[in-house]
Amino acid sequence: MTQNATRARRQRRFGSSPQIHIPHSSWTRPERAPETATPVKPDEFWSRLGL
Repeated sequence: MTQNATRARRQRRFGSSPQIHIPHSSWTRPERAPETATPVKPDEFWSRLGL
């Protein structure tokens, strides 16, 4: 049989490596201008897509 060596784990100190908080991009909502443009007609919509 093999014998597993038991090692004590070293615990990190909290002050040794400061964690940097990076917010996710979905948390910041960009300010959008209200859409005042006229809606696109269905025929023009499909022609812009090239379908």
